[in-house]
Amino acid sequence: MKTLKNTLTMLAIILLSLTIGCKKNTIYPEGQDPNQNLANSVSATDLENYYLVGETNGNKKLFVLYFSKEGSMVKANLHLTGSLRISDVMVSKSKFTFDFDANGNRLYNFEFEKDATGLIKLKSYSINDKNIPTLKLDHAILVKKSDSPIFTNSNFKIGTFQFKLNSSNSIEWDIQIRRIGTTLVNGEPFPIMAAAPEFTKPFYSLNNLGFKSNDDDFFGISVPNWKNINTPILLLERAGAVTTATKQ
Repeated sequence: MKTLKNTLTMLAIILLSLTIGCKKNTIYPEGQDPNQNLANSVSATDLENYYLVGETNGNKKLFVLYFSKEGSMVKANLHLTGSLRISDVMVSKSKFTFDFDANGNRLYNFEFEKDATGLIKLKSYSINDKNIPTLKLDHAILVKKSDSPIFTNSNFKIGTFQFKLNSSNSIEWDIQIRRIGTTLVNGEPFPIMAAAPEFTKPFYSLNNLGFKSNDDDFFGISVPNWKNINTPILLLERAGAVTTATKQ
């Protein structure tokens, strides 16, 4: 009798352990995990109205990552100079990882949080690259798409340096007083001087959040603030250097 009682006790312990183990490893559909605080958890759908901007210490420093709904899935679109990657968005416990080459070599990691008003904020960020262990994500911000400053058909300054993104989707670079032709004055050739760019290059828009020149020489992202700058600016990367341009 004692042996039977011990056996039943052991069976009960085993069944209890299996139940706890199964419960611990259960994978719930997004937003349905009873162990999460649903009021404050962030889902893929929550991110549709936001975009991420970051700067690394690598050769291609800037990136913009924006979210868009395609069918039943939310997609993440990540742009660097000369590169575009698109991935399905899977958010777990308000965390999202973008696998750049879908092989685990480079991972962009983000954790979000939602405040009492429903506003999504970026809680933490990092980057891990197996081939470049020194690669770091120096700064990143999460911005509502509706807060993105308009950059097209605008003049910008970097210090005293001027350029323009015109309405025909071309960047007019280094606008200065230049000789644009000649005319005759008393029968002698006389230079005609006017404000003109050094060169003009076509660009295409990145979901109205930034742009790339067609030859990937320029990569720009519009943000309402950046690091210690609390006014709208245009982040501009060219030849591996990042500058901040103010709208005029």
